[in-house]
Amino acid sequence: MDVIYNGIDLSDWYGPRTVKEQLFSFGRIVPSKGFDLAVKASAMVGIPLNIAGPIYDKSHFEKDIVPYIGRGVNYLGHLSHQELQLQLRSARCAIFAVRWDEPFGLSTVEAMASGTPVAAFNRGAFPEVVSRKGGVLASGNNVDSLADAIADSLTLHSDDVLHRAQKFPLSEMCNRYIAKLVEIA
Repeated sequence: MDVIYNGIDLSDWYGPRTVKEQLFSFGRIVPSKGFDLAVKASAMVGIPLNIAGPIYDKSHFEKDIVPYIGRGVNYLGHLSHQELQLQLRSARCAIFAVRWDEPFGLSTVEAMASGTPVAAFNRGAFPEVVSRKGGVLASGNNVDSLADAIADSLTLHSDDVLHRAQKFPLSEMCNRYIAKLVEIA
């Protein structure tokens, strides 16, 4: 079976990095995305965390995120793509603490295309998408190992991270789908 990876327009995400002492996590705010785990791991490494995304589970947000806001955590709301790009380009690391086997994770590629290393759990497609050059995968699915992955990701060079993202261009995805359709026609 052929695998055709998702792709993004890499040029939409690339830009000058103005790194600040902050981490970033973004996506739909639901328990499965693990924002509460990202909050705890970022506190362990002592770096403030910015969170962005639409709140899909208000009770989870109120119970598991709100108590940390203003204490090393900032909730930025649901951001536009341009605002996400700016946040990614200024973050030292993007955290993906998902509680499920993410089948691909376009957000990880967006982060890497911004030159921002990824720290994530070693599950789902993350080992295949992130690789050693795009970020660091936690050795276990727990907060301690995620904090270690965050700390280790801070040593990665943004050029290496960008190079990893270049494995997922939108044009290649489209070309491979067209070739597959021609093959089966």
